[in-house]
Amino acid sequence: MSQSKNKIGRGTLILSLTSFLFFLVLAIWAFSQHGTWGLYNWNYDYRRLLNIIIGLGLLVPAVALILWLLRGVVSRTWFKVGSWILNILSVAVIVVCIGIVFYVVVPAYSLLSSTEPILLVEPSTGVYGIPNLYVYFRTETPTVVNVSWGTKDNLQLLNDANPVKEHMFHFTDLQPATEYSYVIDNRMGLTFSTPPLAKTGTLVTFAVASDFHYGGSDANSNERTQILRNISADPNVNLFFMNGDIVDLGMVNSYWSEFFSDVSENMTKPVALVLGNHDTLIGGLHHFRNYFYGADGVRIDSGNELYHRIDVGNVHFLVLEVLWGTEEFTPEQKKWLEDQLSSIPQEDWAIAISHCFYYSSGDIETGRVWADHEDTTRLISPLFEKYNVDLVISGHNHHMELLEKDGVTYVLDGVAGGGVPGSRPIKSDYSKWFYGDSWGYLEVTVKQNEAELLFKNVDGEVIQQFTVTQNT
Repeated sequence: MSQSKNKIGRGTLILSLTSFLFFLVLAIWAFSQHGTWGLYNWNYDYRRLLNIIIGLGLLVPAVALILWLLRGVVSRTWFKVGSWILNILSVAVIVVCIGIVFYVVVPAYSLLSSTEPILLVEPSTGVYGIPNLYVYFRTETPTVVNVSWGTKDNLQLLNDANPVKEHMFHFTDLQPATEYSYVIDNRMGLTFSTPPLAKTGTLVTFAVASDFHYGGSDANSNERTQILRNISADPNVNLFFMNGDIVDLGMVNSYWSEFFSDVSENMTKPVALVLGNHDTLIGGLHHFRNYFYGADGVRIDSGNELYHRIDVGNVHFLVLEVLWGTEEFTPEQKKWLEDQLSSIPQEDWAIAISHCFYYSSGDIETGRVWADHEDTTRLISPLFEKYNVDLVISGHNHHMELLEKDGVTYVLDGVAGGGVPGSRPIKSDYSKWFYGDSWGYLEVTVKQNEAELLFKNVDGEVIQQFTVTQNT
């Protein structure tokens, strides 16, 4: 009589199938999140961790398959041992998946119940050529908020129609070279001045910094706050671009809370936000969209929340979604960028701003070369050269630098809170100046045919300055 084949028990099959489905759903969720492919591609430490988790998840069906193939070969005793190993692995995968759900997935979709008001730049233009602005914030309970705003001779009153938790107020059709003020519920009063758009003088002055890393273990909160205060105190600055890596981990609400508290208290200039790679981790895009764009109340003339155009007279800012590299630079974004660049008159200014760099000095981090980015320089820089972009501003690498390549000026705007790298062993062939010894930011004054670039330290002192002419 031939020996009957061993069978995998129904309970073991159900347990192993459940564990694999848990793993499969989480894996699909993780890699569908914004920035995950860039994280996997550029950070070898996280890639190793993700590979371990993926390997653990795939181990269950692999062991089940081996047991099934050996069902008529091994003894009943050894088959039971194999079944117990499969059960233990299945339980381990389920426990890990449940832990990931509670410690990663749930925080990724939970939001702060209240946030402080911040004055934000809307990617739309008023009738006088100045970007529209808006204030957006959340309250824990439904409330009617009153806002008065305008010039000293012409104040307007805005309020919520009904008690709500999300509050958005628009300041539109602003006039050039004008001082405006706004007060929220008679408790928060701030002033700001619009760009001059002078035909024979300054068009606009803006500040830009990146890599704030609110919540980061190696971030310097004192230096970061000081940078905000210096920019706020500068009467010449009209706009402030926060160029990505605003928080250290986009899914963590306490990091966003730290950001709101600091910026609301210490920044008076209208803020334009640029998405960075850390801001998207893990599920962080949900926070970014909900904290700054609300319930579809923001007008975007061209593009979307993640990449768009901001026009200040004949100075055109192209905010790009370039996080780690070109992982998020989709064919749709590429077409949009080409359409925008081709529509800008040659005599106007075209300034591209993205978190990830293009040409840059750097070093080797997490197994990859972080200098002269192999993907962005291959796929995006040729567009800058083709359409004579005047200035390209980026962050990601934590230093200041000015580079030139085929008529295009590239700038790294400085680190405004994250870790300071010091020297860089890899120097770009296109580098004209480099500084990596302290925190700082960039201030740019754009005139008709030239722009003055001031690289400043945390105290607002000029480290280096350059004059850039238009790329014609």
